Amino acid sequence: KRINLTLNLKAEQSVILGEFSELQNAVLNLGINATHAMPDGGELSISSSVIHVDESYCNTSIFDLKPGNFIEVEVRDSGVGISPEQLGRIFEPFFTTKEQGKGTGLGLASVYGMVKQQQGAITVYSELNTGTAFNMIFPLSKEAEALIEPQAHELIMGTGCILVIDDESVIRQTATALLTSMGYTVLVSENRRSGFELYQDEKENIDLVLLDMVMPQMNGLECFNLLIKENPDIKVILSSGYLRDADISDMKEKGLKDFIRKPYRSIELSQKIAGILKPS
Repeated sequence: KRINLTLNLKAEQSVILGEFSELQNAVLNLGINATHAMPDGGELSISSSVIHVDESYCNTSIFDLKPGNFIEVEVRDSGVGISPEQLGRIFEPFFTTKEQGKGTGLGLASVYGMVKQQQGAITVYSELNTGTAFNMIFPLSKEAEALIEPQAHELIMGTGCILVIDDESVIRQTATALLTSMGYTVLVSENRRSGFELYQDEKENIDLVLLDMVMPQMNGLECFNLLIKENPDIKVILSSGYLRDADISDMKEKGLKDFIRKPYRSIELSQKIAGILKPS
């Protein structure tokens, strides 16, 4: 009763090929884990949307994905979060952060196995004392795909210099490769403090900043506030796997241009950047 459940089911189509009981168990497992992470209550949200997964995304994924339309299901909580040391092991069989006798460590392992069997993917992002978000994607059935309105799925090329601030080396490498292929010059920084200093040195040449929300040292909101103070007209896209709606709203009021969820999809990223940098 102390947990507020919010549903935000925006997927236009949601039919996939799979066992109903396995899919149901996956969502239940994630929901139960979320409640355990919020012993004093909190917010639990389950949302869905249809996304297009492109070839570059498939090539960089550890999962066996094929380009096409997918349903994305996110289960997000406002709980205690998962430490970076534990985050890389949570899908291992028998690994658990719970007290002895209160968990087998098989729940998330079974979710992971089911997602792979369905030719989907699962990612998790977490911030200590803030919350955790699990994102599962599953390929839509051919019948469901046929009912989706055709959309523009073309990569938009551009020019200019983009500063990427992110503490994950894989994300920096991926972002650099994607942005370079779109025609942009890329500068990178592994933390917000050095990223802010780099922006101060190169602000005359930097057209846009791609800023990660969750990193050590200085958090994303602090870095964003410094950047806005340095240049009120700065163009910033915030990137994160976990972010509260309230955070986005507050930052947009201060001048945040857009938000993109990790992991990046090249077409979505190119469209967001082009929309911000296009001549007025």
